[in-house]
Amino acid sequence: MGIEGRTGASARARRVVYALVAGAAVVALAFALTSPLIDAQVYRGGVEVWLSGQDVYRASIPTSGVNLPFTYPPFAMFPLLVLFTPPLYVGAALLTLLGVAALFAACLLVARRLDVDPGRALLVAAGATLVGTLSEPLRGTLQFGQINLLLLGLVAVDCLSKNPRWPRGVLIGVAAAIKLTPAGFLLFFAARRQWRPVFAGIASFAVCTGLAWAVMPSGSTDFWFRAVLDPSRVGGLAYAGNQSLRGVLERFDLPGSTGKLLWLVLAAVVVVVAALVAHRTREDEHGEVTAWFAVAAAALLISPVSWDHHWVYAVPFVLALGYWAAAHRQRLWAPVLAGALFLFGLHWLLPREQERERQWALWQHLPGDSFVLVALVGLGVAFVMAHRRRPASRPAVGENPEPALTAP
Repeated sequence: MGIEGRTGASARARRVVYALVAGAAVVALAFALTSPLIDAQVYRGGVEVWLSGQDVYRASIPTSGVNLPFTYPPFAMFPLLVLFTPPLYVGAALLTLLGVAALFAACLLVARRLDVDPGRALLVAAGATLVGTLSEPLRGTLQFGQINLLLLGLVAVDCLSKNPRWPRGVLIGVAAAIKLTPAGFLLFFAARRQWRPVFAGIASFAVCTGLAWAVMPSGSTDFWFRAVLDPSRVGGLAYAGNQSLRGVLERFDLPGSTGKLLWLVLAAVVVVVAALVAHRTREDEHGEVTAWFAVAAAALLISPVSWDHHWVYAVPFVLALGYWAAAHRQRLWAPVLAGALFLFGLHWLLPREQERERQWALWQHLPGDSFVLVALVGLGVAFVMAHRRRPASRPAVGENPEPALTAP
């Protein structure tokens, strides 16, 4: 193909990418702007309470049909102030568009790590972004008006960018200051013996938290010494939407403190397994992607509450599974099955609310806990594969490889 042909093909590919991402934005806006946006109502209500000089962590914020508490760390008030000082649906539209951009960025970073063809990676990422907006975690995020996609973008860019211009780890610290769960991604660096990003993440978290403390000292004291320790503020642990290990054990309705103790043991095992996967794959060809998903799975699994709309990492995960299946054609069922489970959200088809999840039959836990099961199976497979193969030598994230010497 001549230069003109390649240029024309490249232009057509770019138009396809623009169309796919624009389509994702349209679908996302349709989900968001036709929904009550309950979490966005909490964000806007929290901003209004704070601006009125009241303690946001003592307020009961009215939303559509129910009053809810503000559960985010104080630093979250700064981005929410920017987004939700305007009218609710204006802020929600802006949050939605930023979320689509963050999802596309995360998918593109994963695809570029796995694909030797940059143009194809761009197309795959755009397609995954469009299809991903239809998945249950994305629908929930968009319909609630959640900030999950922005956090996904921050941790993906921090962990998977090549040679970033900022100190790696800083964005994880910022994300953790907005919502605590992303702090778990420091394990991505710690397990790979990259200590500078760990310290940078801790420092940026401390700076953000300190800034919030300076601006709202009483609210910060209330959050860090009371509200963050109160699990009742985030909802019922046994609720079907809680796709975490703690949620699964609560739905089994184990006697006394058995469930909590078992959760602590399983959480420790999951963290160790994820750390071993990240450590073992640190020199593998696609080790960064494997490690990132192992840590993401661990963070979601061990959190006491991981609502199904927190599982936005499922979209780039299924994309990565697709690349893996393409290299092992006999395993095409893996991304299809995982994609279907994340697409339909089978837990909503079962008896729920008013603690009815505690009466599920054993078979109902298979569809009812499907997100958790996918993560556990994926983590287990990654662990086995990481310890079976001999790692191929390659530079760590952010390092520049020396050019290889080849025969003329």
